[in-house]
Amino acid sequence: MYYSGDPTRVRRLSASFSFRYTIILLTMSREKMIFFVVFALGAAALAYGNTLAIRDSLYGELRWFDIPIHFLAGFLVGWTYFSIWFRRNSNPPYRLVDLLIGSLISVIIIGVSWEILEWRVGLAILDSAGRVDTVIDLIIDCVGAAVAAVFSFKLFSRELLGSY
Repeated sequence: MYYSGDPTRVRRLSASFSFRYTIILLTMSREKMIFFVVFALGAAALAYGNTLAIRDSLYGELRWFDIPIHFLAGFLVGWTYFSIWFRRNSNPPYRLVDLLIGSLISVIIIGVSWEILEWRVGLAILDSAGRVDTVIDLIIDCVGAAVAAVFSFKLFSRELLGSY
């Protein structure tokens, strides 16, 4: 479904929207900009991949397509947890173990909730033996969250920030 209104108005709205977000990005601190850009790119890729998979029935045809989607979702949950954790704990020293545990707990809570929702709505994918792929999905979610925790910890450690 396409917008059938005035194309000039659409261009003006689009330019205004782009200009506002460009100004917001330029006035952000380095850390906030990195958080925002990584989250925005990841969320856009996740939304596009999921939309493509549902539209073209890729989850049923390509069983492996579920894996990168769950990895990316786990990464975004871990990245979001780090963003919240980083803002609340602005004083070093940071411990990777604390970040990993928090990210994994967050992704397990959200992942289990999502799997229950899939099952209740009837979107659960069955493997060749007729089993739901919940355990694999949760493991991939946890791997994504762990990668996000390590990546964000290394990216924002004292050596790289240089501000401590």
